Amino acid sequence: MLYADDIVLIDKCANKLNANLQLWRRALEDNGLRISRSKTEYLKCSFSEQPLSSTDIVIEGQPVPKLNQFKYLGFMLTADANIDADVTHKNNAGWLRWRTLTGVLCDDQMPIRLKGRIYKTAVRPSLMYGSECWATNKKYEQKMHTNEMKIETGQSSK
Repeated sequence: MLYADDIVLIDKCANKLNANLQLWRRALEDNGLRISRSKTEYLKCSFSEQPLSSTDIVIEGQPVPKLNQFKYLGFMLTADANIDADVTHKNNAGWLRWRTLTGVLCDDQMPIRLKGRIYKTAVRPSLMYGSECWATNKKYEQKMHTNEMKIETGQSSK
C-alpha cells in the first residue's frame, strides 16, 4: 500500500517479508530512491495462538527496529490489535485541537452558534476520526462520550 512517501509491506511470513523488502529496496535504489534505515520500523502482529517465528527483519544485514505500536495515517496500530492506544490518541487529538481554539471557543463575545460550528468542524472530527473502524463496545463508547463532554464543557483532561 502506498501513501505519499510511506510504504507498508505486509506478509504472514517474516522470510517472505524480508524477500519483498529487498525487492523494494533494489527497485527503489535502481530508480534513484533510498529506503531510510533510520526511519524504517516494523510491527509484528500476533492475532492467533500460533507461536511466531523469531526471524528479524533486515535491510542489507542491518536489523530494522521492532515496535509494539506506531502511528500510521492517524491511527495507533498495536501488535495485539488492541485499540486502547488509538482511543487515547484520539482523545488527546481532540484536546489538542480544542486548546488551539480556546481563544475563540472561550470568548464571551463570540456567538454560541459560531462556537458550535467551529467545534463541529474542527474539534469533533479530530476526536472522532477513524473511530468508525473500531470494534465497538461500551467501554470505548463511554470513554469517548465522557471525553467529548469534558471537551465541550472545557474541563481539563488531566
